[in-house]
Amino acid sequence: MELINQIACKKPFILIDKVLSISHRKKIVTLKNISNSDIYLWGHFPSYSIYPGMLLLEGLNQTAELLMKNSAYQGWNISKSSSRFIQPVIPGDSIIFTVEIVREDSQTLVFKCIGEKDSQVIIRAKLEYVKGEKYGL
Repeated sequence: MELINQIACKKPFILIDKVLSISHRKKIVTLKNISNSDIYLWGHFPSYSIYPGMLLLEGLNQTAELLMKNSAYQGWNISKSSSRFIQPVIPGDSIIFTVEIVREDSQTLVFKCIGEKDSQVIIRAKLEYVKGEKYGL
C-alpha cells in the first residue's frame, strides 16, 4: 500500500516523504525533505524562512500513525502531546523522524519521538494516544 493511502491527511498536508525503516509494533523511521517550494514557508518569515514547529510535530504524529496502521492498531486517537523544539529547520534540511512505542496497555499507547537533521536533535516529543476517543487535543 502506498504511503499516501495510509495517512489520514491528503496532499499538501502529508508531512513525510518516505519510510526509511519500520519494525512491526515497535519503531519507525521516516524522512521529510524541506524545500523552498513548501507552501508552509511562504510568508513564514519571508527574509529567513523557518519551517513551522507545529508541522514538525504533525510529521511525528503522521509517522506514529503509519506505525500504528502497519502494526494492526486500529481506533487510536491522539490525546496528549508534549514537545521541545531545539533548533530551527530551514529550506534544504532533511529531517529524520524516529518514533518508538515506549508504553502500551489496553487503553493507552505512548510514543517517544525524535526529529533530527545532520545527526542533531531538532525536536523531541511524547505523543499519547487513547483507544476510541476522537480528537482529544
